[in-house]
Amino acid sequence: MELTAENHRGRGFTGTDLKLAAMAFMFIDHIGAIILERCFVFTQTGEINSSVYAVDMILRLLGRIAFPIFCFLLVEGFVHTRNRKKYLRSLLIFSVISEIPFNIALSGSIFFPQNQNVFFTLSIGLIAMELYERLFNTEKGDKKRLAYAFGIAACLLVAQLLRADYGFFGVALILIFYVLRGSGARLFFVAGVWLFIGSAILNTLLYPVEYMYLLRNYGFSDTLFAFLSAGITEAFGILSFGFLAKYNGERGALPFSKYLFYIFYPVHLFILGIIAGLI
Repeated sequence: MELTAENHRGRGFTGTDLKLAAMAFMFIDHIGAIILERCFVFTQTGEINSSVYAVDMILRLLGRIAFPIFCFLLVEGFVHTRNRKKYLRSLLIFSVISEIPFNIALSGSIFFPQNQNVFFTLSIGLIAMELYERLFNTEKGDKKRLAYAFGIAACLLVAQLLRADYGFFGVALILIFYVLRGSGARLFFVAGVWLFIGSAILNTLLYPVEYMYLLRNYGFSDTLFAFLSAGITEAFGILSFGFLAKYNGERGALPFSKYLFYIFYPVHLFILGIIAGLI
């Protein structure tokens, strides 16, 4: 089964439908991350408010649906765009525009070097796809192949060192959607496994001190449980496959502007960040 199979034409979800769904789930996720976690999950004594935490977890798990859809749409845009340089330029411009709203939303400050917004991840993912295409189209034995391979590895490393949202895990997921596009069940299987394993590895790289503390004080079994728990959380992204499987290969009518997502991302982050700061 291919994601763009002819029998889905005229039915299922268009690219615009998928984009709107991803935006909705992203908004749900950010209500939990920005409003609940910054303002209500912890009581004044530092204890966890269990009822609020339960609601927060539901919102965050539903939010896992968004990123795989955006990765898929990025691949579709890369494959079908008439001007890849312009596509990359738009992503980079909004990477810069979104950074202060992203910082305000996450930390309440305009400066927050610990994380960078998801547009950086998407931009790096676009570059990685371009390098992979050149690698694939270059004859064996050509020295350029090695340069392209190193370039892809550099993309993964830069995403992680930059601490872009989802880091190397996100760029690798984009590449999985690109390399296996049109392969149906095989794509979903590989992407699903990576959602679990890749996110668990990412979490370990982001919090090595915490994992070492767990290992020293609570032993291997508790540390392994923490590792697997991180993977299980992100693995809820497999719910996005139900949307992607219904993709009909059509772009769909664009409400308001083709830059709707670009504009929505920094604006909603800024609004939620301001709300959190006022509570």
